[in-house]
Formats: sequence, C-alpha cells, structure tokens
Amino acid sequence: MNQLFDPTPEFPDATPIAHIRFPSRIRNVLVAEGLTTVGEVRDASDAMLLTLQNFGHASVAYLRQTLGRRDTSGLPRVVEGTSISR
Repeated sequence: MNQLFDPTPEFPDATPIAHIRFPSRIRNVLVAEGLTTVGEVRDASDAMLLTLQNFGHASVAYLRQTLGRRDTSGLPRVVEGTSISR
C-alpha cells in the first residue's frame, strides 16, 4: 500500500484521495461518491457533500479544515482557524 499523508491545504488538486489519511467513514463515502482527487473534493459544494449518506456537517467541516476549499478565483484557500497561511 502507498504511504498515507495527513491532509493539508497545501496538497495540489491532482493529489489522489487514496494517498491521504482520512477517517475510514469519510474515505468510504468519498470513494462511493466517485471523488478521487483533492480538487474534486474542493470543487464539491457543502450542499452537495451534505447530501451524501452518512456525511454531516462535522464531516464537511473536517474536509474544509484539512483540505481547504476554493475561493472565487479558483485557487485553494486555507480555512479560517488553521495555522497554515498563504
């Protein structure tokens, strides 16, 4: 198995989800939905993520905190409260 890395907003969009250490439930939901890269997760709206089975506000908040999200310019940004700055 490939080495797993802790999630961080610095990962490029093309980083496979399979290379990131997520809680099993979150990983299973993302894989079942067909989301395979960090960029696909960043592109997914909170509303869409909340429609996924077994995925609630805490799961969405975890993803946004650990991977960041896109801003209006299309570039990932760090979620407020993280120690990483751009």
